[in-house]
Amino acid sequence: MTEENRSTDADAGRLEHGVRPRAWVIFLDDGNARMWTTLQPHVQKLADAEGLEVTPLYDKAAIDAARMAGVHSVHEQTALIVRAALELLEAVEGCEAFPPEKMAALRRVFGA
Repeated sequence: MTEENRSTDADAGRLEHGVRPRAWVIFLDDGNARMWTTLQPHVQKLADAEGLEVTPLYDKAAIDAARMAGVHSVHEQTALIVRAALELLEAVEGCEAFPPEKMAALRRVFGA
């Protein structure tokens, strides 16, 4: 594993306004987790020994809270919430919460 690909607590912990990873995982090629732990050095030791990559896992609520902490106006907060809701709706396969023209209008208004 190259030094630039190595996940560390210092560099990966800076995702959003100091949000720290909740856990660390090694994924296999088939998408299954080989090992996970809340202690990064434990999983990093195995990854280094076997040439695998460590992936940090983040708590969505903590990320959202950190994002909101840097947002001051009600309009910005509302836009952030709407963008997150639209992302969630689009992530659900087969879900069409709004007709395409209304989704486009929401994106325009809230910068999504």
